[in-house]
Amino acid sequence: MPERWRQLAVLSLAELLALSLWFSASAVLPALRREWALGDGGAAGLTIAVQAGFIVGTLASALGNLPDVWSPRTGSFRYTLSSTTSR
Repeated sequence: MPERWRQLAVLSLAELLALSLWFSASAVLPALRREWALGDGGAAGLTIAVQAGFIVGTLASALGNLPDVWSPRTGSFRYTLSSTTSR
């Protein structure tokens, strides 16, 4: 496999795994509705909170100029590590 196709495959997999966190609230929502007795408003609030957290994190990263402070490889690793350990 040529190097550029391998790089594209790795980048695509990384993007897919990073975006899977975005949909995590929707994936566990039926279980949380039962466990926490969430109504429609609570379920919507949980989904909005997860999405707002991603938006705030992205905005803070941009305003803090983090892509220029850390290399993209290091930054991507740190973002992924922090998002998977914050659950």
